Amino acid sequence: MSNVSRARAKRRLAAELAGAAAAASATSAAGAANAADAAEPSNRPGLGAHLGPDERTALLAWFFTERRGQPAPGDADTCAQVLGFESGERLLDALALERRFAERSR
Repeated sequence: MSNVSRARAKRRLAAELAGAAAAASATSAAGAANAADAAEPSNRPGLGAHLGPDERTALLAWFFTERRGQPAPGDADTCAQVLGFESGERLLDALALERRFAERSR
């Protein structure tokens, strides 16, 4: 390989690496923005907001008793605090999504 070809190959490689680095940086920035959005509490009502008392009890029983083999907690808010959720409604949102996923995966 001649010096000209080597120099051209180095420039091409440097340009490709710079492009890859820029793309990775943009992806990381977008991922960070999405993570920040996900960390922000949403003001939109989730799935848990649309559940009646019987449905809430059934959802807690489904997850804790059927899925985990534990007794279902009596209070979603207290359970949410113990598990690190923002509220009982957020816990129920997560459980409703889990149940939907489990039912579709069968």
